Amino acid sequence: MKNFKFRKMAANNPHGPNATADQKVRDPREGTYKFGRLLTIKDGEAFNIWDSKGKLKVVHGPKHLRPFYSEVEMCHKYVCGPGKYLKIQHKDGRMEHLRGPQMTWFDELNHETIEVRDAIKLEANEAIVVYRELREEWAETLDEAEEGSTEKNPREEANVPVAQDQKNRVKRRIVHGPTVFIPAHNEWLHKFSWHGSQNGSKTGAHNDTKVAHAVNFKKIRCMPDHMYYTVREMRTSDDAKLSVHVMIFYVLEDIEKMLDNSNDPPGDFISAAGADIMAFGASRTYEEFLADSNQFGELSTFPILSERMESIGYRLLKVVYRGYDTSGQLQNMQENAISTRTRLRLEFDQAQQEQANMQMRLTAEEKRAQQQQKLEESKKYHQQKLAALDYEAKLKQQDLEYKAKLSQKDESHSQQIRHKKEMDELDVAKMQQINSARLNMLQQMKNLNVDLTQFLVAEVGSKPTQHMLFETTGGGASPHVHINKNR
Repeated sequence: MKNFKFRKMAANNPHGPNATADQKVRDPREGTYKFGRLLTIKDGEAFNIWDSKGKLKVVHGPKHLRPFYSEVEMCHKYVCGPGKYLKIQHKDGRMEHLRGPQMTWFDELNHETIEVRDAIKLEANEAIVVYRELREEWAETLDEAEEGSTEKNPREEANVPVAQDQKNRVKRRIVHGPTVFIPAHNEWLHKFSWHGSQNGSKTGAHNDTKVAHAVNFKKIRCMPDHMYYTVREMRTSDDAKLSVHVMIFYVLEDIEKMLDNSNDPPGDFISAAGADIMAFGASRTYEEFLADSNQFGELSTFPILSERMESIGYRLLKVVYRGYDTSGQLQNMQENAISTRTRLRLEFDQAQQEQANMQMRLTAEEKRAQQQQKLEESKKYHQQKLAALDYEAKLKQQDLEYKAKLSQKDESHSQQIRHKKEMDELDVAKMQQINSARLNMLQQMKNLNVDLTQFLVAEVGSKPTQHMLFETTGGGASPHVHINKNR
């Protein structure tokens, strides 16, 4: 137990309780100390140990050691996750970039600095311009040319123009999104410095002024964009001074063409748009300018701007006219003229509205009269139609009654004919019976040997042909009658 306490005390302070401040033991994780004691290096840790001769040794855990007469310092660990990278500056001048996820220890012998930097994240419509120094490739090409050369210039053998040697060692490329870009150690990004709003306005305030190098960025957008611009002190042909506000819509189509022909496209847009608007105003009076201001919406009004955009890889989509400003006196005159013009227009509109109301009332009354007339005509037509229907119904009723009477008469006549036919049939039957009885009588008389001829003649001769009745009153003379036998 006493040995354990002594070892613990000695490990904590080998110089005893009377040790000086410099002799007291410090934790190497809090800095550097020079006196030896038992050192425990945990798993995942590393320490730099300098011995008494100044030689460096890097020890990684897990491990126990007692570094006597050595200077001990904990190594710093640099870790980067996805979307980041380590930028390592070596002491020999080399630069190294390690893409995350990555972990490395700081090496006192080889590393000057280590930085954890964020990768460049590009959206779908973004791009960056990357420059790459081809020093290694050119060096290999020149070394091979020098080894195989005898009399000619090795740069000529390598097809490297002497005047363009430095220029051709840097190549440019464009990286489009969406992507996560990490530059190599021999690459750097193009930094754009363009015209922009002096006060950082994004909505085009009237006091906004475009100045050079106001916008600095590295990512360029490859999508339709717009900018606000005010052309100040534009003069018309009658010497009226105006400030014209426009909004320019455009789209970047060729980045390479833009990089080769312009280092500040918004500055070019400002100059070209100002030239077009100045030319537009100089050819018109103030009143003509106001009357023709709708032409600012046509691309043909901006030939210089369209040509300049096309030459640097852009395309002009449209220009929106946002109004104008002028001096106070001219503005007051214009406002008075507008007020008078507006008042007259309102009076004219009011009179026109009254006439329109009167016309509307007359039209409404005429329509109502027409509708009333149509309604009366419809009523009369309906009455006539009802009367026609009644008359037609009466005709149908009379026709039905006539047909009924006719049918009744036909039935009665038919019944009379049937009755007469039946009576005739009865008479014929009776006559037949009489004739049959007479025939039987005559047949019997013939059987009795009676002379039928004499009987029939005698029967016919004894029957009178005419019967006459004479009536006289008493006391008169006896009548005399003459009978014509021929009759």
